Amino acid sequence: MKNLITILLIIFAINSFAQTDNLKQTEQYFEFTAVRKGLFEKGYGFNIAITFGQKYLSADSVIRNKTIEQIQSFSKLEDVLEFMNAMGWKLVTAYANSHDHYYTYFYIMKKEIQQN
Repeated sequence: MKNLITILLIIFAINSFAQTDNLKQTEQYFEFTAVRKGLFEKGYGFNIAITFGQKYLSADSVIRNKTIEQIQSFSKLEDVLEFMNAMGWKLVTAYANSHDHYYTYFYIMKKEIQQN
């Protein structure tokens, strides 16, 4: 009888410490590109374009449209990075590409989201 109780307690202890997959953590990514404004464009700074993945917010989403408008209103890269960091996004990588003395800067950011 003692052996049966001991085995049941061991099985219960193993099951209580086993991992459960109740909360799945996923990562969402987006990319924004920055190109320095030309000589004849108004103001200084960068033209910024955003690319969200297909699964992140539908194309007609109000949140997506407001985020895109807000980011495109910035002319400094630091402002964009600070804004997105405040929204929970983290910088993954940044790189540059050049063509005919025009540099295009690429920034990839991610956000970890828990789903039930």
